Amino acid sequence: MLHYEKYEVIGKWFGDFIEPDFRENFSERFGKFKSRGKIYSEYPRITKSGEKKLMSFDGRVSYSKDKKFQQTHSTIKDITELVQAKEKLKYSENQLSLLVDYMLMGVVYHEIVLDKLGNPSDYTFLGGNKKFEEQIGKTINEVRGKSVFEVFPHTETYWEKRYGEVALTGETAIFENYASDLDKYFKVTAFQTEYKRFAVIVDDITTEKKKQNEIIYLSNHDYLSGLYNRRFFVKKFERLDAEKQYPLCLMMIDINGLKIINDAFGHNIGDIAIKEFSRVCLKSFRFQDIVARIGGDEFAILLPKTSSEEVEALKDVFKANISKIYIENIQMSVAIGYEHKTAESKESIDELLKIAENHMYRHKLAEGISNRNNSIKAILQTLTDKFSEERIHSNNVSRLCKEYGIAENMKEDDIKELELAGLYHDIGKISLPDAILYKKGKLTKEEYEIVKTHPEVGYQILRAADEYSDLAIHALYHHERWDGFGYPNGLKAEDIPYFSRIICVADSYEAMTAVRPYKNKMTKKQAVDEIIRCADTQFDKEIAKIFVEKVLKSKWK
Repeated sequence: MLHYEKYEVIGKWFGDFIEPDFRENFSERFGKFKSRGKIYSEYPRITKSGEKKLMSFDGRVSYSKDKKFQQTHSTIKDITELVQAKEKLKYSENQLSLLVDYMLMGVVYHEIVLDKLGNPSDYTFLGGNKKFEEQIGKTINEVRGKSVFEVFPHTETYWEKRYGEVALTGETAIFENYASDLDKYFKVTAFQTEYKRFAVIVDDITTEKKKQNEIIYLSNHDYLSGLYNRRFFVKKFERLDAEKQYPLCLMMIDINGLKIINDAFGHNIGDIAIKEFSRVCLKSFRFQDIVARIGGDEFAILLPKTSSEEVEALKDVFKANISKIYIENIQMSVAIGYEHKTAESKESIDELLKIAENHMYRHKLAEGISNRNNSIKAILQTLTDKFSEERIHSNNVSRLCKEYGIAENMKEDDIKELELAGLYHDIGKISLPDAILYKKGKLTKEEYEIVKTHPEVGYQILRAADEYSDLAIHALYHHERWDGFGYPNGLKAEDIPYFSRIICVADSYEAMTAVRPYKNKMTKKQAVDEIIRCADTQFDKEIAKIFVEKVLKSKWK
């Protein structure tokens, strides 16, 4: 191995063939060797040509019969290539470990725990990389040696069997799972590393999975209410349309007065009404019932294996719960109709919906008028509660209109209609922003344009209720002018409805003589003079003259 001839080494000290830097250490260890009787060491040797080689020295001591040191003998082995191979392997392992540690996917090592029968009962953490630490929010040192159920108690138990198959049989498995303790989705590849041990490559797919779930959710649900949509409802009906689900009830529900709420308070408040309705639906009906929004204010419910008596009981609970909900002073109410499908009936879903809808509309006709009328009163109440000036103004205009009707010897019904028209003429102001109604200074041009929308809003609100539908026209045109320069439509002279012309005068007089933060209050005489001045331009001169002389008891100049 060292390329010497025998004669060249006999009689030489063994240390002569060791690299000089290690000779002193060798001398020290040789003394211990003689006393201990054996030694193993590795030292770099120098060949005859000066080449360095790493060799192992496995030595033994021979003693005489009286146990005195006699000689040593040893086996020398060239381990240069072996050590180099080990270093390369160690380097390779370090590189692999480094690669695993900085992988973009998590890697974790487990050992299966078996019960007395030899079945997997748990699995423990052995190690893992940095990415896995990020994924679970814990360091490997925190979990090493602990069982999975100890670290994540809500882990589903069927993973014991799944991972057990991998660790015990060598079967590789690829699947997705949801970790409820972390609220994360993972795609995992599990493979055996040795018997009872396995590694798992973990890819966090939470973002894409949640997006996928969101797409599925949106395809089946209504975005606003959170209830199922019409598409899902139809698919569910097709699945439930089977004899074992009969009697299958299909119920239709309509929110009364939703249009009035939208017109009066805006669609944001209307959306709140829909959300509140949906919440009460989910609270009132059963887990197995399918509640869906199939139109703007129309909802349908499938109630499998439900008799008429059970439907009536559920309906009563729902109506009692919905009646406790108020949206801007308006008590929520609904119209309900339903129809059953049995083994004997052959109706399709469209036919059942139509029958249930007809029942619902009969219910709506019976109760809808009262509900809509109450809604109008509630809207006016909301407006006048928020703005006391509007309550005073509306009451005064109503009183002045009534006095005008009496002065003109109108029929009692006409006087009542004129009085109500005066009371509700500004109900459309409920849609105006609070900032405008509360403003103390002069309105900007943009703000005034917003104010000018209130007659049309009032018209939409009033025409929705049977009792007040005749008042809608009077409210729509009470800001038109005799000369055609009013709003919203620029009507002129007698094209303006008669009651609207009367309200125009009463409204203007009340506004001129009322206390307002943005203007000085006129005296009665100043207001009369202004009405006379504006006759034949802003006002119908004949109505203005009657109003001044018979209602205000003043002289016409």
